[in-house]
Amino acid sequence: MDASLFPTLDPELAPVLALLPDMRDGMNDLVAARAMLKTLVPGGPVPGEELLDVEDLVHEGVPLRVYRPRTGTTNGMLYLHGGGFCLGDLDMEHGGAVQIANEVDAVVVSVDYRLAPE
Repeated sequence: MDASLFPTLDPELAPVLALLPDMRDGMNDLVAARAMLKTLVPGGPVPGEELLDVEDLVHEGVPLRVYRPRTGTTNGMLYLHGGGFCLGDLDMEHGGAVQIANEVDAVVVSVDYRLAPE
């Protein structure tokens, strides 16, 4: 995406923005926006995943993914994926949750909450 479209953008973020597709019209077609975002996430194992026990659960109809470091930590955190409550899911945020669980040495519970407008 062209950083010049955002005159107040911090210049340090311009290189990151350049890697992203133009999604200014994305909210007009959420199905297409969600599909496009999934193509940006690499598949396969994530570095550091082998240090965790990862379990998919469902609690009261809500899918969860629990990341447990094998260190025996009792620290924990709730992780709500990004996407403005209308984009994103457990798989898209898997790498970030793995990284947080390892770096913070905490059990991370990632929630696959219902997206708007559904």
